Amino acid sequence: MGDELNSEGRSKCVTVGLLGLGSIGQSVVQHLHEGAGVRIVGALVRRPDVRSKFRDVPIFHSVNELLERGPDVIAEVAGHAALKAHGPTILRSNSDLLITSVSALADRAFFSELQAAASATGRTVDIVAGAIGALDAVTAAAVGRLDRVTYLNRRPPDQPLPHVMSDIPAVETEIFSGSVRQAVLKWPDNLSVAAALGFAGLGLDRTEVRIVVDPSVDRLHHEIDVTGEFGQLRISVANPDSPSRLVAMSVVRALQSRSWAPIRIV
Repeated sequence: MGDELNSEGRSKCVTVGLLGLGSIGQSVVQHLHEGAGVRIVGALVRRPDVRSKFRDVPIFHSVNELLERGPDVIAEVAGHAALKAHGPTILRSNSDLLITSVSALADRAFFSELQAAASATGRTVDIVAGAIGALDAVTAAAVGRLDRVTYLNRRPPDQPLPHVMSDIPAVETEIFSGSVRQAVLKWPDNLSVAAALGFAGLGLDRTEVRIVVDPSVDRLHHEIDVTGEFGQLRISVANPDSPSRLVAMSVVRALQSRSWAPIRIV
């Protein structure tokens, strides 16, 4: 159905800069090369020895060099440190910002800085659904009364979180229970999914998170339960290898949606 809706009618080419060109960024480039309506004008990388395997994607080592290309939007696919370093500058330079490192927004000071930069120029910050998707259903449910939103992160022992147990448990073991804000401040590089869910629904402080290590699973599982005035919603996603694959697809979908089309799914 998506191919049918997007096969005709696009009349606006969106210019995109990438903040980062690691595994997620490269996957984004590969997917965008297969479609229309989006043109990548360059990528900002941290290491000076990085070279792009994509001949038509210029590499920059300064955010100002990338911004000189005039991208409509810059997609952050580099991690929370890069977002904190460059996010406000990007917004003040009249480019929109699309982010995957949602956990960075749990830092109240940075959230306020990013919000002020966007307000000053009228630019927008878009949060992608990332490795779970379906956040549109949660935001729709939040139009009414939400009673409870919970997120269970079930991890195999070979995908540990930093500074957690070194011994492999013999049975399912809970390693964290608390709010989204507490979780993402503790593990900012690992739980952007939880942060995105928090922003979609009850907020970072009222959304509940449990993290368990489960030797019976061989992949990362995300289990979301939402209850409220609308009824009950359950979302379950299992990432077969790295969640970065679905994150990249989520970025691509968000970028393509900026290209005008007469009929589209919102």
